[in-house]
Formats: sequence, C-alpha cells, structure tokens
Amino acid sequence: MSKISLDAKSFNKILYGLIAGIIALTIAISAYFVVALNSLSKEVAKKKYTAENNNKKIEALVQLDDQYKQFYPEVNQVESYLPEKKEVSNLLRDLESMAQKNGLDFNSYQVGNGQITTVSSKSKTGDLQLNQSNGYTVFPFQIILKGSYAQVDTMIKAIEGYNRLTEIMGIKYNKDYNVPGDAINANLTINAYLK
Repeated sequence: MSKISLDAKSFNKILYGLIAGIIALTIAISAYFVVALNSLSKEVAKKKYTAENNNKKIEALVQLDDQYKQFYPEVNQVESYLPEKKEVSNLLRDLESMAQKNGLDFNSYQVGNGQITTVSSKSKTGDLQLNQSNGYTVFPFQIILKGSYAQVDTMIKAIEGYNRLTEIMGIKYNKDYNVPGDAINANLTINAYLK
C-alpha cells in the first residue's frame, strides 16, 4: 500500500471543500424544509378554514332543525287545512252538515262551471276539473241554500271557522216568494284549497 501524503495546504483545501459542501447541503435541506413547512402551513390553514366553515354550517343546520321542530305542529295544522283531492266529497258533506245544523236547506251545489247537482243524487267528484296554482289545487264550487237571512249569516260564519282552507268568493241573495216569512235563497261561491 502506498501512502498518500498531504501537505497542510492540500489538507485545508479538502477540509474547506467538505465544510462548504456540508454547509451547502445544510442550506439546501433547510430551504426544502422551509418550503415544505410553508406549504404544509398553508394546507393546515386551508383545512382549518374549511373546518370552521363546516362547523358554522352545522350550527346553522342545528338551529334550522330546532326551528323546524318548533314549527312542525303548526305546519301539520296548516296542512290539515288543505284536504286531499279525494276528500272533496267529505268537504261537501261537511258543508251539508253545517247547513243542516244551522236550519238551512242545502239542496244543491255546482262545481266550477258545471251543472247543478242535487245533494240527493250524490254525484261522483272524481272527474272534477280543478285549478292547479302554487303547489295547491283550487276547487271552485257554489252551494245553494234556503233559509232565513240570520241562518245564512250563521252558516257563513261557520264556513269562515271551518277547519279546511276555504274562501267565500261571492254571495247572492234572492227572496223566496214561494215560502212565507223571511226565507231567502243564497248562492255562495266558494274556493276550497286542496293538496
């Protein structure tokens, strides 16, 4: 084996080269970690921002759920005012019952622009032409009542207090000269609102 001899000058050059390489490598590694940490810091900040927004959304949803639970009974009550389309015959029966309770003769009704139907004929309401509007259906009809003015007035108040959403659109009164006393014929034009 041969011996390599180094003088002090060569040794110092090698030593300085190694030190410079180590310093350069340390700077490169430090720069890499600074960039990586900066990138990770941005990513962590973005995730933190997203988490905070998601928490705010969750809080808002919890509040909406609480509000929904608070108003749920009222929503059900309002929906109960809107009967199903198949309940139209029940609506007419209810009005007939109200008329009888108020001492009125409920002899006939007219659906839309259709023919007048007597209550005793019990026509089917399945082929009705109903008007769709804003998520609900409008069922226009008329009822023809006979009785005194006071009885008709009481019937109108009963319809106004009815547990179904109805709107009296018009009232026509005619004196019934065939009956002694204060008997009148009243034609009520009504819109009932259905689901």
